[in-house]
Amino acid sequence: MWEETPLDFVGLESWLQAQLGESSEVHIVTEHSTVGFVRGPIDRVMRFESDSSHGLIVDGGAGAWSLELAAEDFVCACLFPVPDTFTSSQLLITMRQHRLMVDPADDAAAV
Repeated sequence: MWEETPLDFVGLESWLQAQLGESSEVHIVTEHSTVGFVRGPIDRVMRFESDSSHGLIVDGGAGAWSLELAAEDFVCACLFPVPDTFTSSQLLITMRQHRLMVDPADDAAAV
């Protein structure tokens, strides 16, 4: 079976930074349904900090989407190999209220 690789919040930031320019599909799901779907290359990963929160902002799709990942809502992240490939991985990010699945996208389909 395929081995999963757990990531802490620092590892998550490093993985996202390594994906800059790579086309991705991001599914945002709750316990009951899919609540969002975005597609496109990851343009920028930056840290944010406020009086009440800190974490990462991930911008993508040439400004079409932005995801805020607050460190205090982060539960875990895990990489899973994509079957039948040697280089691609799926990333599952578990937050308190939802999960995000980041998959490699077909470059021709990503906008």
